[in-house]
Amino acid sequence: MKIKYIFIALALTLFTLSGCADFLEREPDTILSDDQVFGDAVMIKSVLANFYGRITWGQHIDDSYSYTILDEAAKCDSGPDTRQGFEDNRWRVYDYTLLRNLNQFLKGVRETTVLDSKTQKQIEGEARFIRAWVYFNMARGMGGMPIVKDEIFEYKPGMDITALQYPRSTEAEIYDYIISECEAIKDFLPVDPSINAARATKW
Repeated sequence: MKIKYIFIALALTLFTLSGCADFLEREPDTILSDDQVFGDAVMIKSVLANFYGRITWGQHIDDSYSYTILDEAAKCDSGPDTRQGFEDNRWRVYDYTLLRNLNQFLKGVRETTVLDSKTQKQIEGEARFIRAWVYFNMARGMGGMPIVKDEIFEYKPGMDITALQYPRSTEAEIYDYIISECEAIKDFLPVDPSINAARATKW
């Protein structure tokens, strides 16, 4: 009798394992390729909207009690105090991950063929404005920081990292870069705001 149950259990196990093969071979549906994103105007605009959602207006803290340690109020939410645990990103305004993502996005927008020229320029202008805003927050919070412009760094294990080492720019150089970017994109942006009032305009 026990042997019978063992064979039944073994058969069920083999059936279950064979059923997993299709699942393991499925293409991921939560990761989009560059072709999928930049081959669809709606997807491009969705990514741009995501960038707007990721920017902040400067340094931030996570709980109102920490207001007492600052000479100026900062963005506040609810969360743990630094005295209650280790915090390594409380003053993080140097978001180079966002800058890299913006540079990747700009490269794709400039190469896509699914947007008309006016829309293409406007989206490029908005992305460059967001990038300039990120640099502005860096300069405001940290002073001079490395300016990577349009570079998209690709690291491979064992490679010489000398090319990835950018010197720290002065605070004045960052402000000059921000101004030059705003001058370059001013004619890309619309004069009047859209229904999404938070989007960048010429003014």
